[in-house]
Amino acid sequence: MTRALISVREARPADLPELAECWTQVHGVLGRWSRGLPAPTEQELAEVLRQAQAAPEVRFLVATVDGVPAGMAYLSCRPLSPLHGGRAAHVDYLHVRDGFRRGGVGRALLAAAASYAEEAGADRVAVNVHPGLREANRFFARWGFAPVTVRRAVPTSVLRRMLLGDGPGGRLPPRRGAAARQLLRLRRTAPLADGAEQPG
Repeated sequence: MTRALISVREARPADLPELAECWTQVHGVLGRWSRGLPAPTEQELAEVLRQAQAAPEVRFLVATVDGVPAGMAYLSCRPLSPLHGGRAAHVDYLHVRDGFRRGGVGRALLAAAASYAEEAGADRVAVNVHPGLREANRFFARWGFAPVTVRRAVPTSVLRRMLLGDGPGGRLPPRRGAAARQLLRLRRTAPLADGAEQPG
């Protein structure tokens, strides 16, 4: 049996339909965690691709199997964190399309990330993966990735509503809720540098 040929290259505009499918699948595996995070449209992906092609420190990669796009990864180089001076190659959205898993596509994308890190002088490779995705976390653990931090996100409107009264697990005590509302009122009416007030 002939072994499939896996290669990794930079994404092209012609790859957008497959990249959009990858994003949809990423969204699907996140399930309830993806609520409030709409998947990008093909037009938005085209803009991400355009920006990646214009930024020398960014690589938007596509892995192909016998010429067919089978996976993607978005690479960028920056410090591991604001408190770590060393550079790290960050791998976002490493995803292998349905039907191409367990065939070496993920490994090929990681190999490309390692080459990118060496090229960029980065002494670490960091990957962003949701803690609830067990299979993905096991995959990265097998390749030596250890957990560093968990990034959490909340819609600004939800956080503000909770700060104004609906605290974790229920309402804040009246005095704390009143204090939070007073603080936000003061912040909204604080004088600006030119003496004008912030809009309420």
